[in-house]
Amino acid sequence: MQLTTILLIAVALLTVLAGFSIMVGSQKNERGRSAWFFLTTIGAAAWAVFIALFLSLPEDGTALGPIYISGLYIGAVIMDIGLMFYMCWAYKIGKVMAILFCLYGLFLIGALLYDPSFLYTDIKLSLTNGNSLHMVVDWYYWLYCIFFVLATFILLSTVLYRIGQSTHKRNRIGYIVFLVGFSITGILALIFDILLPVTNYSLIWVGPLAIGTTILSFYYSILRYHILNLSARWMNIFSYIILMMSAAVLYMIIFFLVFSTLFRVTSPSPEVFLLNFIMVLIMLFMIPLINELGAFMKSLIATGQVDVSYIVKKLNNLAPKDANKEELAGFLADHMHFSYVGFLINGKLYGSSSLPISQNELHQVQSLKPSTKGIWQDFNEPVSRIFANIDINAVAELQDNTGKVFGQVLIGKPIGKMKFERKNLVQMEMIINLIALVIGPSTHSRK
Repeated sequence: MQLTTILLIAVALLTVLAGFSIMVGSQKNERGRSAWFFLTTIGAAAWAVFIALFLSLPEDGTALGPIYISGLYIGAVIMDIGLMFYMCWAYKIGKVMAILFCLYGLFLIGALLYDPSFLYTDIKLSLTNGNSLHMVVDWYYWLYCIFFVLATFILLSTVLYRIGQSTHKRNRIGYIVFLVGFSITGILALIFDILLPVTNYSLIWVGPLAIGTTILSFYYSILRYHILNLSARWMNIFSYIILMMSAAVLYMIIFFLVFSTLFRVTSPSPEVFLLNFIMVLIMLFMIPLINELGAFMKSLIATGQVDVSYIVKKLNNLAPKDANKEELAGFLADHMHFSYVGFLINGKLYGSSSLPISQNELHQVQSLKPSTKGIWQDFNEPVSRIFANIDINAVAELQDNTGKVFGQVLIGKPIGKMKFERKNLVQMEMIINLIALVIGPSTHSRK
């Protein structure tokens, strides 16, 4: 089995696992939308697998050729239909475009199944020259090209719109990371799977392998910048596993391309392939150790370098203004070295990043008994279970200058520490009291 075939099947498997994990791990109100993402990954996997099957067909496999060809082109259409619904359905104009593109795609699928000669006329199977087909550059081909060009343009525009509309700086960065990964996949797919096959069919495998960049950017954006909330901790762990496996596959793709270019051979020897695979595994197993060491060093630096005077000065400058609560939460999380800071005021949560918590769960947090320990509140059992899943370790009351409670502060674990201790909040208590004075007047003025 050729290395390209192995990598295509590996990418297909990772793609389906990614879609399944997102659909199962999303919050209940996101499950329906995530099902479209799962459909996208099924289409992408079919695209990759049928390309792998076609490229590895022996010369006597003529009967299977039309099935594999139809499968790879139909899979690509299904992939874009699912992605269109997933990305655009949240907007009114997006619903219209998704439905129109679904009808467009179904027409392309139906026409191909009715008469494959609309797309190609001859399949060539050769061990020496590689498998290929003679494409018909006519109305169907151009409709197929227009479908993917328009889909790519609309999807990129949707991501850019979300970047512009995002109120969280971290979310914006996450969408930018995803945009870069998706753009790489889209450009490579348009070149190697739509335009180039007219004259050279040997590189059609580049498009589906490029899906690895989208998977990497998507999962990195979820785990690092929280553009999508996963409802369970085990789903985050599963996401890390997929991310690591995707990184290994992407490395092998780059290694294969570089090795083939430098040494002008079709494929490296099994020994070279095995050596590189073992090295990748060693590096991946070392990542947790490297991360732990980095977190430890960061915690040492953070413990000694929390600049309280700078934070107080910043808050004093905000006092006369109507402070942006989300930016303020992000500022505190970064400078006080907590993984999360959020303000829960009048039933709405303003956080340094998105948090996988429902409105009903927020109501339970709001209903906690008044504090008996200064500003720090004790958790009841239901709230303790909620916080255990989202790594919130402390809740403080926001009190105005008359002592009236008008909100709460949710605080995550200190960066670099595995265990939360109350002494981590000694400096935070003074800051929270100052925050209450900063955001208290603007909050009351809106009641």
